[in-house]
Amino acid sequence: MPRLPIPTAALAPSEGSSSTNPLDDLQQRIAAQRALLAAWQQARDAAQVRYARDIAPLHDTYCALLAQQVQQLDVVSASPGLSKADRAALRALVAEWAGMLASASRAQAQRAEMQEIQRRHAEATAQPGPPPIDEDIEPPDVAAPEPNAAEGGQDDWEADWESARAAADKHRAAHHAARRSRTRAGQAAPAAPSLREVYRRVASVLHPDRETDPAERDRKTVLMQQANRAYAAQDLLGLLELLNEGRTPTAAALLPYQALLATQLAALQREVAAAARAFCDEFGIEATGAHMSPDKAAAPLRAQAQQLRDAIAWQRAALQALPQDADGVRRWLREERAARRH
Repeated sequence: MPRLPIPTAALAPSEGSSSTNPLDDLQQRIAAQRALLAAWQQARDAAQVRYARDIAPLHDTYCALLAQQVQQLDVVSASPGLSKADRAALRALVAEWAGMLASASRAQAQRAEMQEIQRRHAEATAQPGPPPIDEDIEPPDVAAPEPNAAEGGQDDWEADWESARAAADKHRAAHHAARRSRTRAGQAAPAAPSLREVYRRVASVLHPDRETDPAERDRKTVLMQQANRAYAAQDLLGLLELLNEGRTPTAAALLPYQALLATQLAALQREVAAAARAFCDEFGIEATGAHMSPDKAAAPLRAQAQQLRDAIAWQRAALQALPQDADGVRRWLREERAARRH
């Protein structure tokens, strides 16, 4: 579905912590990011239900109405009495709207029909002839203007293309930079133990099978069960407490584990950002910088539904105003040209 300009962003504001223990602080932030990631998944599940129930039927209705308009204008474009300029302008519009439907429609038969209509009218408008409806925009495949010619439409098209290419290059560069940063981080901290390594150290100290005293074996059995739960929850701080059996480790001893937790936090933050971007991509929401959190993710979908209702009402009225003859085409094209300039 085509994106709608609904403000949103990838992440909610960063969570805070009042803890003075660096490991405890990191552990709390990790827990908050895990909760945020789970919330994004819940928001996605709920949005899929809402989309199927509320938005998809509206989208299909709008596409069907626009397809009717394309079909009617396709017939009118062959009417006798049209000037070459009016016919070219009308065909340019038909090609534009048919192309949009060929991409946006969810119905395979409708997409195929619109692709065929677009092909026919795009080929017609590509032939040398008068400009399409908006004189400021050149028809496809027409020879480029002289360097000093004031053809704003072509300049705008080139600017849009360059802007899109620059954005893609920037995104690609950021991705590669992040990957290089992760690689350097891994190379710069070889001493940081993995969670599995910490767990193995705990197991070597607390495993009850090595105890001959029944009471001590029972005590270590309980501790080992706690270690298993901490490992399953990726609770590094809990494992460290078990490893030191209640004793607080020195600051120097904590540094490698602090680096491990920081790496876990950064990975989770990337997952959260990816989940938010995937949400926006899946439901056609364009991020424009405003803060958005999973609990507010339904608002853009409600706005989408209302936009589609408004578009459907407008399209129904537009169908009633479509031209039926050459005189009507001329009037309709003037009105369409004026509307596009505002």
